[in-house]
Amino acid sequence: MTTTPSTTSIATTILTPTSTKAATTWASTSTRAATTLTPTSTKVVTTSTLTSTKAATTSTATTTTAATTKTPTRAATTLTPTSTKVVTTSTLTSTKAAITSTATSTRAATTSTATSTRAATTLTPTSTKAATTSTLTSTKAATTSTATSTRAATTLTPTSTKVVTTSTLTSTKAAITSTATSTRAATTSTATSTRAATTLTPTSTKAATTSTLTSTKAATTSTPSITAATLTNAITTTTYVPISKQ
Repeated sequence: MTTTPSTTSIATTILTPTSTKAATTWASTSTRAATTLTPTSTKVVTTSTLTSTKAATTSTATTTTAATTKTPTRAATTLTPTSTKVVTTSTLTSTKAAITSTATSTRAATTSTATSTRAATTLTPTSTKAATTSTLTSTKAATTSTATSTRAATTLTPTSTKVVTTSTLTSTKAAITSTATSTRAATTSTATSTRAATTLTPTSTKAATTSTLTSTKAATTSTPSITAATLTNAITTTTYVPISKQ
């Protein structure tokens, strides 16, 4: 009897799928220009000038005193309020053979009546003084801050975390108190403050936000490598010889 063993050698088949896939990189590039808020405030410096033109007052009192003449018959003496009068001594010297005649005039007490005829003195100081007008012009008041932001809608895909930018302009300006105090006889100084509304317009130039998503993803190449060994069917024929025939 002949037995034919069948020996089948099948090499192990290894299927190795090789997947080459580059790492996916999501690059979110947000270009946003810096926001510059420039409040423009035009404020004129207010100069209040009080000019008082007052001429110097010159008071001139002129007293005219006539020369005093003393004759045996004496004219009326006019004495002005302030009269500096020299005492008049009249000496008559008569040269006559050894005769010395001294005329001594003994007069009773002289009563001087000072009659001052003087028109009332009117001093008219001429003061050329224009009405004092103090005008304080302050161009300032209600502060209006208008921020205009033009920004296109930003779409970030896949995931964009963006903080909302809030621009707050706070303008704190105390009220202007203008006090003009003029201390002067019967002078009234009225300070009129005309304040126009101040408008502050900050200009916000903000470039549109451009979000560029750059996705670099290499093509996925899946190459299954099948390495199959050669299938070998080895058939070995064995011939058995019966012992009886040996």
